[in-house]
Amino acid sequence: SQPSLQALSLPNNDFTSIGAFHISKILQLLSNTLIVLDVSSNTNIGADGCAEIAECLPVLHHLTRLNLSGCGLGDTGLQWLAQHLPSCASLNDLRLASNGITTIASTGLSKLSLSSLDLSCNNIDGSGMWDLVVVIEEPSTLFRLDVHGNRNIGDEGLSALSVTFTKGTLSPRLKCLDMSDVGVTSEGVKELMEALVDAEKHRTEDQEDGLPLKIRLDKN
Repeated sequence: SQPSLQALSLPNNDFTSIGAFHISKILQLLSNTLIVLDVSSNTNIGADGCAEIAECLPVLHHLTRLNLSGCGLGDTGLQWLAQHLPSCASLNDLRLASNGITTIASTGLSKLSLSSLDLSCNNIDGSGMWDLVVVIEEPSTLFRLDVHGNRNIGDEGLSALSVTFTKGTLSPRLKCLDMSDVGVTSEGVKELMEALVDAEKHRTEDQEDGLPLKIRLDKN
């Protein structure tokens, strides 16, 4: 009989893309049971190893959490991953921190029914934040977005967020946005506050009072 493992956790080890290949063989045996997969902080997995794991995702019918943080994926690895993520209908928690990612453009992440997305400590800049805004606009299911530690997001990236408030397109499901340590200046915060005030002025009577969203901007 096949194993009935629900969680496979192998973080902070030293395996490479070859190890990822062998993990992919294990994953195929867990297609009907696995809920959580964590191979974070294996920096030598790289894009090639990510490709091995990604190809198994369509058979993991019950996978809800995938942690590939600190695996050296880069933009190439993310593209491999993006090809197969839409097949993970149950996935709601995706963690891709510390992977040298610069953009999510053309990845299709906005089409996933995620509740939590961690892209912290990557190389996303202001332009990349404009690409990322589509993930948190309607009809997004995202509850939590973490982009802290992307030092080049800066005021340009915060401006992208401000525009969603001004246009009124921010998903009401989003409750937690971590933009601490992203290089924002006083000017960026000023623009955000003005956008929030403007959004409040145009709030209709049938909308909920205030903005039920927690935004972290510390360490800037």
